[in-house]
Amino acid sequence: MPNRAHRAEEDSLEAFLADYTPDEATFSLSTGDTPLLRVMLNPDLEARLRIAERLLDDGADASVTLSSGLNALHLLFSNREHDLDGEAALVARLVAGGADANAVSKRHGPPLLAMIDSGMGSLPGVGVVIDAITESTTIDLEVLVNRRGRPRKTLREEIATTDWRIPDVRARLGVPQQA
Repeated sequence: MPNRAHRAEEDSLEAFLADYTPDEATFSLSTGDTPLLRVMLNPDLEARLRIAERLLDDGADASVTLSSGLNALHLLFSNREHDLDGEAALVARLVAGGADANAVSKRHGPPLLAMIDSGMGSLPGVGVVIDAITESTTIDLEVLVNRRGRPRKTLREEIATTDWRIPDVRARLGVPQQA
C-alpha cells in the first residue's frame, strides 16, 4: 500500500476519500514531500482538483517547496490535461496559502516556465490562471532562468523568445514576442 503522500497521486477521488482522515493533510515525508504536492501529479483531473481542495480545506501547507525548488504550482502546471477554470480557483488558493509563484526550480525554473514548457501556456483561455496568480502576487519577470546548455536569460526573455504560441501569457504579462 502506498504511503499517505503517494496515495494522493495515485488514487481516484473515491478511493482516496474512502479512508482519508484530515490529519493526512499535514503529513510530510522526510524528503518534505506532502500529499498536496503529490496530488498535483494525479493523472485524474477531477481527482487532482477535488483532493487538492480537500487537503487545503483540512490545513495542507501550500507554501511547501522541495529542496529542488519545486512547489505545488510547478507540479500542477506540468500536467497535460487541464480544467483552466478549476485550476485558476486552485491556483488562487495555493498562492493565498503561500505557494511562491516565483520559486525557481533548479531544473525547471519558475512555475510560469513549467506552464509554458508543458504546453499549458498555449491553451486558449490560460489567462484565467495567470490572473489567479497576479491577483495576489507579482510574477518576477527579471528572475534568471537556468536552461541546460543555453545562456542564462530572464523569465521575460524566455517568454518573449520561446517558440511556443503563448499569446494569452504574453498579453497578460505585457511581454511582446521577439524573434
